Amino acid sequence: MIMLRKVLNLFFCFALMAPVSSFAQVDVPEIQEDFEVWTSINLEKEFLQHFEADFEGSYRVYDNATRLKGLLGELGVTYKHKKWLRVKIGYRITSRVDYTEHRLKGDLVLQAEIYRFEISLRNRLQREWVVTKEPKDFLRERLKLSYNINNFPLDPFISGEAWFRFSNIENQFEEFRADIGFEWGISKKSDLALFYRIMDEVNVNNPLRAYVLGLEFTYSLD
Repeated sequence: MIMLRKVLNLFFCFALMAPVSSFAQVDVPEIQEDFEVWTSINLEKEFLQHFEADFEGSYRVYDNATRLKGLLGELGVTYKHKKWLRVKIGYRITSRVDYTEHRLKGDLVLQAEIYRFEISLRNRLQREWVVTKEPKDFLRERLKLSYNINNFPLDPFISGEAWFRFSNIENQFEEFRADIGFEWGISKKSDLALFYRIMDEVNVNNPLRAYVLGLEFTYSLD
């Protein structure tokens, strides 16, 4: 219960922080809007006693789902220290139309369960770069709440995420995300998730609001 109270406190802090940061802007420029579709396939494999390796392949389109945004490939390793604590490191490469983007990340995930609710807080440090440009460093905080419905195959969830960019020159929020969706345990080895996401860029020139329809399929190789 102590851990749950801490997670709930962080949830309310996060919920209050996002709108305050958004409305604190002065002379907000006109927001552009777009619709995107993201699809991905994830493969997972446990090894040793507390470790899990995973691979994700993703295909994304934008410009009202008419143009290729990127092809993604990601490798990750997760250490499951406790039921409520996980640590993950990963590398992702993204092939876009005119350049290739690299990303390194480290995650610390805290989660708690009460009745049929599950609350998770993912803390991520991320560096992304293109060979010809300076790297960007982010702290990403995501809070997710899901609910397991008795004798029903779909588990609904909501989540919110903030991207905070930090550097020697400037530190500021650059993006907020909000998700709603459900997860379906097809079998003991396979899961399907469908979500709808709103992404808002802030504190940047020509900010974008993207509406994303996402589909994720996960298969365990165990």
